Amino acid sequence: MPIFDFENQSLTKLNELSGCSYEGIDVIYRSNSDIEGGLYTSTYDGFVQGIAKTAAKSGNPFIRLEINDSLIFEANGINKAYSYLWSPLFEVRKGDIIKYTITSDTNDSNKELRIYRHRA
Repeated sequence: MPIFDFENQSLTKLNELSGCSYEGIDVIYRSNSDIEGGLYTSTYDGFVQGIAKTAAKSGNPFIRLEINDSLIFEANGINKAYSYLWSPLFEVRKGDIIKYTITSDTNDSNKELRIYRHRA
């Protein structure tokens, strides 16, 4: 399926090599503690995703992601037990600065920032 490549002003084809590789996942942050103002500089091209989940204790999952000082995602989950909030995958390039806040207002939870490697 041809798509328009705006950077090169030409048509290009999507193929099986387009997208992310789920074999090369780096978990940058994983904890049951809330994190505000986390900072990471991407070491390769890929995709970033934030995850906030509660468990048996009620909480309010929240994710904010910024890339190079541009807000790209901000959302709240439902304030309850076993509430899940996952951001979409956002493309990042080597050297991009990612600022992240991932909270749930409870220590009975899981918060993660994942980086998926770009398929070559």
